[in-house]
Amino acid sequence: MTTPPHEMAATVLVNLVRLATEFASTVARPTPHTCGRVHRSHRALARCQWPRAEWVMGDGPHAVLSHCGRGLTVALYATEADAGKARAWLDSSRCGHTCNGPAWHELVSLSARPAETKARRYAA
Repeated sequence: MTTPPHEMAATVLVNLVRLATEFASTVARPTPHTCGRVHRSHRALARCQWPRAEWVMGDGPHAVLSHCGRGLTVALYATEADAGKARAWLDSSRCGHTCNGPAWHELVSLSARPAETKARRYAA
């Protein structure tokens, strides 16, 4: 007897939520950044931090890096929980046909400097 599609979807969803909660608090490391410039956004900071990235999307202080395929890709998220969920989804679904596996996906925190700079600029 085959499992109905709605039950299979529920099982997949439960597994994704479990994976997301496991990875949500696993920020691998803060990334040091020493170019000396003040960046206007976290996206600009990420582009400076990883100049050879294929693409940088989103904005926020938490990055999910994928070192698979043709090169590095960077996705930015506002909260650590959102970044953890994204990494869990990436790990479970594989990031594409050239995925090297979960060991090549990384969760990092960017410097808080862009957000502090923005807050100071708009407060003045």
